[in-house]
Amino acid sequence: MKIAIISDTHGEIPQTAWDYTTECEYIIHAGDIGSRACYEKLRGSGKKVYMVKGNNDWGSWCQFIPKTLSFTICGKLFYLIHDSYRLSYPYPEVDYVISGHTHKFDCEFKNGAMYINPGSTTEARGGSCTMAILHLEEEDSPRVEPIIL
Repeated sequence: MKIAIISDTHGEIPQTAWDYTTECEYIIHAGDIGSRACYEKLRGSGKKVYMVKGNNDWGSWCQFIPKTLSFTICGKLFYLIHDSYRLSYPYPEVDYVISGHTHKFDCEFKNGAMYINPGSTTEARGGSCTMAILHLEEEDSPRVEPIIL
């Protein structure tokens, strides 16, 4: 199973990033969606979408988007937050912590969980615009594929 992980789109998902989501079963957006149009594009993708509000998401279009979210995919527990610096460790059973905000790709294993920051699809800081694909298979170890856009 492939899961697209994006963040910090700031109002627009570049076509190259959108093309990668077509082969995925889920889309996770770690905040700073940026516009109603971007939000509606995600919701209209025909895929299961999980998203949280970032520090640049304001207005009536995003009033019901949560700041944090936990959910399960393939029996794995995910915790989603925009800014991981605001994270108080959620609970020990979590398998994945997904965040954004820094605009820099990062993937590391700590506190018993895999922490993934896909970077930003629109505004790179000190590098390239990025996203990630999480390959989650029951029989194999998970693999995070960084995508340079």
